[in-house]
Amino acid sequence: MESKKEIHAPGNKFDDPLYAKQVKSLRSRVLHLIDSTRSSVIGITSAVDNEGKTSLALNLALSISNSGDTSVLLIDADMIKCSLTTIFGLEGAPGLSNHLNGSEGEEDARRSNTGVITLWECGLDNMAIIPSGNPVDNSADLLIKNAFKDLIDDVKGKFNIVIIDLPPVVSTPDPVSVKNRIDKFIFSYYTAKTPRALLEDAIREIGLEKILGVVLNRADKEKMLKYRKQYYYYYNAKK
Repeated sequence: MESKKEIHAPGNKFDDPLYAKQVKSLRSRVLHLIDSTRSSVIGITSAVDNEGKTSLALNLALSISNSGDTSVLLIDADMIKCSLTTIFGLEGAPGLSNHLNGSEGEEDARRSNTGVITLWECGLDNMAIIPSGNPVDNSADLLIKNAFKDLIDDVKGKFNIVIIDLPPVVSTPDPVSVKNRIDKFIFSYYTAKTPRALLEDAIREIGLEKILGVVLNRADKEKMLKYRKQYYYYYNAKK
């Protein structure tokens, strides 16, 4: 496995107690999901751009990794913006797009401890990342390839949890195209920016049965209580 320096991620919101509480609640739900159903692949997405999905993916992975012996793999599958890859300083490193395009070099393949793709350590014993690789315009076409399914099947046997940072649902077809390869989805929702109707449309696109939770980004306590009540009724009315 390739060595990597310890991360210091910008945008970490653990100084926000409301956000931290949501992340810790999700951590408990994810760990319970593994114990009860053996589901282990979690997709992180949002309705539209700039709702904090990448920060959520990173913070959830860190929270799980720091909680004990649970191993976590982060995959940057947003091969358009590559934000997670940028946070780790892995721009230009071979990654998911190279692998799915069949362009990962022989030397890179030899460095892989999965046998199929290079992993990078995160400065934590039980956490690693697969970067996005080179930015592409046809990410949805790449994600429906059997190579992506084979990759997920492979890493599921080596990590307890796989967290995948995906592009937004409304602006790209990527999350919907891979939803059958992902056990559960978590949405990041910027309440002051995104109309609720867009979030509800995105959730319907994925399917309610696939939703593990929605994290309210930059919400004060009053707004959080309001949205919790609204979504309790929304989810139960639609089920």
